[in-house]
Amino acid sequence: MSNASTQDVSADAPIVVSGTRPYAWPYDSRLDPTDFAFVVVTGSSAGQSGQPPADLVEACKAFAAKVTALGGSVIWTACNGSALPDGLASTDMTSESPTSNGMIGGELELILRSQGIDRFAIAGWPLEIAVHSTLRRANDIGYECILLEDLCVPLDPDLMESSVSQILMSGGIFGAVGESAALLEALNTSTPEGDQA
Repeated sequence: MSNASTQDVSADAPIVVSGTRPYAWPYDSRLDPTDFAFVVVTGSSAGQSGQPPADLVEACKAFAAKVTALGGSVIWTACNGSALPDGLASTDMTSESPTSNGMIGGELELILRSQGIDRFAIAGWPLEIAVHSTLRRANDIGYECILLEDLCVPLDPDLMESSVSQILMSGGIFGAVGESAALLEALNTSTPEGDQA
């Protein structure tokens, strides 16, 4: 087999994120940063102003920088009166929604479609409100989604387990659940250079 043939086989090799539940994500084993985004959703509770925990914001910013370095897109979405964090990268895109659902009333869906993005990882705060609402709507209209459990914080800590469980029901009714490090490893594998981040 020639080197060219070997490279073609490698380019078509399936790539999934390790350890995702309840199925291997993405479902078609095709992960390409050029049609992938990291979406960070921030919200508030019942119209009350509030901000996500500072350590979560910094963790999301650090992960976002790695996604960008690998060729992926980053979109920050502020819901229901929440403010976008300060100090976002110049390459990051933003959207604001007047509702608790980032896919309604803002520009998130327009950004995704205009960038040719059909799959994304979602993170943020509060998990059981803005993150969950955005994830469910995105899944309903055909996006392939993965919740990054380690980059989500619920408003009520007692609701973390049930919020994740709802996503996993019926074989992944709202998508899959995984961890940021495993996603980064898969994205890294899918790039030609393989070790940029």
